[in-house]
Amino acid sequence: MAVPETMPIGLGEEGESLFELLRAALEAGEGFELFFVCSVNRNMLREIQRRLELGVIPGITPHVIGCAHPQELGHLLEDILALPRPQEGRYALCVRSDGKEDEVLAAWTQALILLNEQRNRLIGSFPSALVLMGPPALVIAAQNRAPDLWSVRSSVLVVPEVLPPVFGERYQASSAPWDNSVAAHELRDGEYYWDLAQALEGNRRKAEQISRANLLSRAADAWSMRGDLDKAQGALEESERVYRSQGDENGAHRAVREICRLHILRGDTTLALEILRNQVLPFFAASENEYECAEAFDLIADILPAKPW
Repeated sequence: MAVPETMPIGLGEEGESLFELLRAALEAGEGFELFFVCSVNRNMLREIQRRLELGVIPGITPHVIGCAHPQELGHLLEDILALPRPQEGRYALCVRSDGKEDEVLAAWTQALILLNEQRNRLIGSFPSALVLMGPPALVIAAQNRAPDLWSVRSSVLVVPEVLPPVFGERYQASSAPWDNSVAAHELRDGEYYWDLAQALEGNRRKAEQISRANLLSRAADAWSMRGDLDKAQGALEESERVYRSQGDENGAHRAVREICRLHILRGDTTLALEILRNQVLPFFAASENEYECAEAFDLIADILPAKPW
């Protein structure tokens, strides 16, 4: 039997307790407050947002800024300051963005830097509760890139990943980890990914640097699709450098393989074949990575009609 959309799904014992803590804090609080609500499961955040929208909390007017794409976080400060004062009490303003994890984290980093710069203005102009939602790395980004804003936080809630199988079909649809796979038709312009990558440049944590390298590779894909091979190669070379600096040889060799793809597009099949045979294929064969070996063999097959072994 289908579960009505208005019926809450379970958040698990700890998750339910954390939600009640958030609800009680919103009811008891006053003036500006800052909450971070994070989870590795995007649908946990959607459910918490939905409950806050539908729930009745005395003195609280729920409001949501739901970003369909991470780029929309770029004008978050303006969106917050443009809100009219509620008729009574204060807002519980939930901010959440859909999208790929690397892009969401980078866009949040950019938004947090702006919020940090305007912290005092934000506190004075928005005497309400601000609930920022995202992956757990959002907390690290706030600590590192928005220390002044972080210093006035009220609470940080990290909702556990596992959901109990309470509602069958609804539960099956509720498991939604953050992912980074992007189909070719989903790619935006290369400058978009390049700018997001630059937002993570100052964060030296390994996870954020790997996200930066992923975004650089995505920029290269976008530029390559649009025929700008020089920009694509520059992004891939930077991506390779970042991967290697973080000890990610798999990522570095994937970047080298994609550089070979650009060589092929330019007609420089001799160089591409040399790199594929002497660097890329031996590495992935040694690591028994069948998928990446197959990708390398596909590129070699593209060369063979024009260039024999």
